Amino acid sequence: MDRRKLARELTAIENLQLEPKVGQGQIIAITGPPGVGKSCLIDELLKNLVSNHRVAVLAVDPSSPLSGGALLGDRIRMTVLDDPNHMDSVYFRSIATRESSGSIPSIVRGLAKHLLANSFDIVLVETVGTGQAEIRCAAVADRIVLVEGPARGDGVQAEKAGLLELADLIVVNKSDLDGADKVVNDLTISLQLGTRPPPIVKVSAKTGEGIEEL
Repeated sequence: MDRRKLARELTAIENLQLEPKVGQGQIIAITGPPGVGKSCLIDELLKNLVSNHRVAVLAVDPSSPLSGGALLGDRIRMTVLDDPNHMDSVYFRSIATRESSGSIPSIVRGLAKHLLANSFDIVLVETVGTGQAEIRCAAVADRIVLVEGPARGDGVQAEKAGLLELADLIVVNKSDLDGADKVVNDLTISLQLGTRPPPIVKVSAKTGEGIEEL
């Protein structure tokens, strides 16, 4: 894989200077409130996936309303990217929200499709977790994974955003901390009125509990 060539192509697609190719595969959005450990969870998922899959990660980072710049810091938390044995199996790209009205730029699906056309079979899209704008996940991804954690406050963040109704899977991360079981119980109660509630998986990116099941 020519990483420099691929990076140039993705930049051109972002700048609307190149039409993305269309490949086949899974586009999975990993979304949820800030602080629930989405980046660390993706790192653990990658460690389990790279032996049998080629996986690309598009991490959507918020742009500053003043400078337009983005922190683009998710890569720091993903240790699998530093393993030379996985150079051909993993690709990471940070995407700034720029002037996008939501937290997920509309160009993300085109970028993901282009990555699938370049021999990747799974694209994980990590979103910035800013609330109602996350509903745009449905327009970008084939599947939506909602991540929650013990410090989810009053328990209505996801409900307000409508993500519970859209999620294909709910992951309660940080199961090694107190309060994880309560979150699972609260979510189970919230989902009881739905016609087809998504499964709930309890995991810990820190200890590895539940990662294989996920």
